[in-house]
Amino acid sequence: MRSELFDAAQNRDSHRSARQAVAIPLTADQRVQMQPRKLAIVWFIFAAILVVWASTRFAQGQDAAAKKDPFQARDAVKSPSAVKQMESAVRTLATARDMAKLDPRVSSMVRTYLAEYVPWRITTKKDRHEIAPLINGLIEQDDRALAMKSPGRTDLLRSLFPMLQRVATADVDPAARVAAIIGLGRLNETGYDANARRPPIPLRYSLPILLQLYENAGNPDGIRAAALQGIERHATYAFDRMTPDQRQKITGLMNDLLSQPAPDGRDPTAHAYLQRTAVDSLNMLRSNQDVSLATQLISISSDKGRHDLIALHSAKRLGDFKQDIANKVTDVSPILTQWSQRIFEAIDSELARIAAMKKKTNAMVKQPPGPERFLQKSQDADAPKAPRPGMMDDMDMMGMEEEMMMDDEMEMDMMGMMEGMDGMDGMDGMMMGGMMGGMGVPQSKPQPPVVSLSRRHIDYVIQQLFYGATGSAEGKADPNKPAGLLAALAEDQKPKLTEWLEKLFPVVDALNDPTLDNEEKWVKALESQRIEMALIAGVEIEDAAVVDDEAEDPDAEDVKGLFEMMGG
Repeated sequence: MRSELFDAAQNRDSHRSARQAVAIPLTADQRVQMQPRKLAIVWFIFAAILVVWASTRFAQGQDAAAKKDPFQARDAVKSPSAVKQMESAVRTLATARDMAKLDPRVSSMVRTYLAEYVPWRITTKKDRHEIAPLINGLIEQDDRALAMKSPGRTDLLRSLFPMLQRVATADVDPAARVAAIIGLGRLNETGYDANARRPPIPLRYSLPILLQLYENAGNPDGIRAAALQGIERHATYAFDRMTPDQRQKITGLMNDLLSQPAPDGRDPTAHAYLQRTAVDSLNMLRSNQDVSLATQLISISSDKGRHDLIALHSAKRLGDFKQDIANKVTDVSPILTQWSQRIFEAIDSELARIAAMKKKTNAMVKQPPGPERFLQKSQDADAPKAPRPGMMDDMDMMGMEEEMMMDDEMEMDMMGMMEGMDGMDGMDGMMMGGMMGGMGVPQSKPQPPVVSLSRRHIDYVIQQLFYGATGSAEGKADPNKPAGLLAALAEDQKPKLTEWLEKLFPVVDALNDPTLDNEEKWVKALESQRIEMALIAGVEIEDAAVVDDEAEDPDAEDVKGLFEMMGG
């Protein structure tokens, strides 16, 4: 069971960000692998978010300044026919095999397109919805030129890079600046090589611009966040090509971000997300001998005041440490208590969320009958007849039939089980009655979205803590190759971690029971495991009395009486 319980959470983890789907290297020879198409999707999902964020939160301040747009384009360049020709020229240049055979006008049109039309287009506020697709298309053409080793790539980059730099640093609509900064961070010096299993190498000329944009505290948060993402990409894929000064500067900036609280005007959740980026950059830039980050991650993950986004991510990154951190923790109890409380709070929040959804659904006003119900003629043979006095109408009968159906199905299941047990060992009969086709697959219905999504969220929380504790998302500690918190413990503290894991395994198994196939069963399981986690975490809650299901249902007595009256 435990070998499969985190499949869904791992799938959700694989598309949160491209870097989290691969192992984090510690040396230049262990550089990570990434497919460019997945990278493009991830980065421009984030770009779209930042475009909306920047345009909604910071555009008002820019509009108030009433600054003149510095990017203009001639009318002849704006015509649809000219735009079509220039876009075709970009594709032609990106896929050119021999520049000598290329029409000289192609390069000229590309220069005009990137120097004049694109800057004007993306800084025109009425066309904000076109910004991300336009920049994304240009980066894809550049990546295609790299993959094909096209000689036209040089000409393309000579126009594309200055355009992105101009827009990124100009005093224009933040939405356009964010898109341009994301584009700068995605430009590559060499492309992804599938045969050599070598990832792309970011363009070195972009890094100084990104650092300058992030360091400027006067820039809006959206601008700095976009620059920070680009810096992290350089730290991930080009850490061995950075100058010592660049590495030192990035390390200092990331440590500052990680240690500082959210500044005025920045949402704590957004700040925690940015701090995750800082953790990843520091993890890439550190040397194998530098274990100071491990101590920092232990402190952050067990800090009650830290947001779940950064605390859980720090715990997960702790699992990457596998050596040279022994005896860093002399008392593991406070850490495990805080980690347990985060699991408890995750279960508690899911219960509250489901209750709020149910309350909202129940509060919805029923729609009145359709007008066609009032237009039916009384002499129409198909018209519904009014029920006789003293008899139930159709809706009442349907409601009663639904309640009776569950008991009928249960009775049929019990009869089938008894027949299967006839003439064989009782255990064998139970196995045959509880399996599908005798193949050992438990009978269970597909879990509805409200259950599946809630379970995945809790699994993901536990998965990160398990990985931080042992270096394994399933909590399987390897005593010969300790990792994460286990590697940092003094010898007398390791049994405490093992005991903690053993207490959590039953909770995990209970929440991943495949028979929890409806909301009612899931909520009961959550309530039960909430109590278990409260005991593990040392959280005081009111004792939940075990209530008989029949007595809990106000309609149960009515249904029972109806069955007795009918002779059931």
